[in-house]
Amino acid sequence: MTLPTRAGTTLLASMTLLSLLAGTSPTHAGTEAMPTTHQAAENAEAAVIALLRSYERALNAKDVATIVSLYAPDGVFMAQHRPPNVGSGAIAAAYEGVFGMITLDITFEIDEVEVVTPTVAWARTRSAGKTTILATGDVVSEGNQELFLLFRADESAPWQIGRYIFSTTQRRVERAQTHELTGGLHSARTIRTVRSSSEDVWMASSSSWTPTASSKSARKRFPRRIASAKRT
Repeated sequence: MTLPTRAGTTLLASMTLLSLLAGTSPTHAGTEAMPTTHQAAENAEAAVIALLRSYERALNAKDVATIVSLYAPDGVFMAQHRPPNVGSGAIAAAYEGVFGMITLDITFEIDEVEVVTPTVAWARTRSAGKTTILATGDVVSEGNQELFLLFRADESAPWQIGRYIFSTTQRRVERAQTHELTGGLHSARTIRTVRSSSEDVWMASSSSWTPTASSKSARKRFPRRIASAKRT
């Protein structure tokens, strides 16, 4: 084996230094620099956050098509007090049913994002804001905590929601409101109970909803009011 000469060693060292300054390796001079593992992780995390913000905007806009596109085709939506909605059709029906009853105005606080592998990540969030109950016009406070499990086919593919579950962070504070209703031949006083979260939207539907119901039948099967009324 022939040892390198002083001149050869100096030339190799110079090439190495120049290649490092240029962002390439000596054996791949002239090619684009590959992103480092740290850069790839940062890019993956930024893409997860972008997906969460897209979901937030779609919820507030009642944009079911966008929401469904953010889920994987075999994604699972797990709402509190509800059986899981599996697959695009069931997920679309679930959101359409809810948006027929409430309007959301919420903001997500992203607490954690963890990219486990290049194709698997999870995120923990909290959401807060206001919910308008369409049947009554009431505006109530909203507060939930959420967990997202995300997947993608490869590092160049977009993230999608594989599993999503949420639960309320608010106590079920009840407040009674009294309304005078005038009928054709009589008047009645109705006591309506309004809870402090859209949690009741899910609870009201839990006995009649089926995950495989179509959007049209789901609307029919969803009760139009979330609160019970009692005549006195």
